[in-house]
Amino acid sequence: MHKIEIPIDYKPKFEVSYRSGRGRYFLTYFLPKCTSKVSITLPPEIQTREDAEKFKDRKNTDLLKGILNDREYEKYKASHGNKIITFEEAFKIYLTIDTHIKGKKTQEADSYCVRKSLKWFEELKDSKGKNKVKNLTDIEQDHIIKYRSFLLSEAELRKSAEESFKRKSANIKDADAFDEMKKLSRSVGLSYATAETKLRRLFTFFNKLKENKFLTYNPCDEVKKITPKKSDRVRSSSPTTREIGQILDARYTHRYGFPIQRLIIFLAETGARWGETLHLEFTDIENGIWKIREKPMCPTKYGMGWIPKCDGERDVALTPKALAIVEEIKAEVGGKKIVGYIKGEMTPYEAQFVFTINDYGRYNDGGRRRVDSAKKAWKSLLKAADVRSYSFEGINFHDFRRYRNEMNDKIRGLSAKERGREIGNSESVNKMHYTGQLDDELLQMAAEIRGLKQEIIELKEENQALKMATQVA
Repeated sequence: MHKIEIPIDYKPKFEVSYRSGRGRYFLTYFLPKCTSKVSITLPPEIQTREDAEKFKDRKNTDLLKGILNDREYEKYKASHGNKIITFEEAFKIYLTIDTHIKGKKTQEADSYCVRKSLKWFEELKDSKGKNKVKNLTDIEQDHIIKYRSFLLSEAELRKSAEESFKRKSANIKDADAFDEMKKLSRSVGLSYATAETKLRRLFTFFNKLKENKFLTYNPCDEVKKITPKKSDRVRSSSPTTREIGQILDARYTHRYGFPIQRLIIFLAETGARWGETLHLEFTDIENGIWKIREKPMCPTKYGMGWIPKCDGERDVALTPKALAIVEEIKAEVGGKKIVGYIKGEMTPYEAQFVFTINDYGRYNDGGRRRVDSAKKAWKSLLKAADVRSYSFEGINFHDFRRYRNEMNDKIRGLSAKERGREIGNSESVNKMHYTGQLDDELLQMAAEIRGLKQEIIELKEENQALKMATQVA
């Protein structure tokens, strides 16, 4: 069976006839948007007009739901002139759709994810070992359902591997062995979050091709999304004040002068995304306000032009500590030339990036340049600080967004909508994905602040009452 979309005004226009020469009833009708009729011979057990009418009613119900059998489906596709699209053709078409609203990094990640999913269908074999799906237009709803089941099974494998590692990790005393075992457990299957993303992006892929008239049907229609449990998809870890202190006090110097410890303070003070921080320029800050905007002339790893993720354009009032870091770095850099490079090019494009490293390139020797990754530096810093050496979760840059969000909640008392506005996400995403776990010291501080606020309110009320009493007297 196959599922298609049905026009609102669709009418099958059934005709029931009996051919005495063959002793059988026949049914003729139109498929959606088809100009020629379909004619079928009813089963031999249907011997009366009443039974034929009942069969017609069942067929009518199926057709109005968009349910077609194999023969009907082939006729439907043929009558619509549904051009056979190869996987490569479909992929190239998809890359040209809505590119103006996506950053180049998002496009690259999206493309990689979709291509990997399409490869799964290309390699799908039948019982004889032959390719079941040769072109994109061969993909049917059953294939999408099988892919969904595959993703869920991979997610279960990952979950089992991680649970096994956590049980065994207590006996591992060597940090390198611990890291190796952790990598091994994460090399199995997929996380539930990744499984959900892969299927969602595949849905988007087919939706976009359908919306732009490259396909007449969408095999993903009525296939359930993957919706992981909150515990399976939401990371709730955030650094403690003690851990941040250890990181800042660690005896660590980056060999190319990357100010990673000051970057950590900046992340904790702003809750900014890693990409936003790496592409922050001195000229983006006006009167202490960081204006996060699209920058068409900003050189990035992926090409010229930078766009905030998820329509995250906003104004962020920098704290005195964050502003001081920017001013310190600006003074240290002085008149040095700051540049950014595009992947595959040697041309240094001038910019005003804040968090940079020494550049020894041919055309900017002695200057500074934007970094594309700081994973090795981060790992070395955590090792020097002896922070979560034997923790499965560890700490990543994104956790500082969660840390800041919790500070805005518990210390500043901002609503989820206000918190989302500051760090660049929606109210619903903020509630779902940005709930951290503040340590006792910060929770105690929050309680003290709430107590002080209450005392101030009470003092104001007493003062107001005294004023009114004085006026009456």
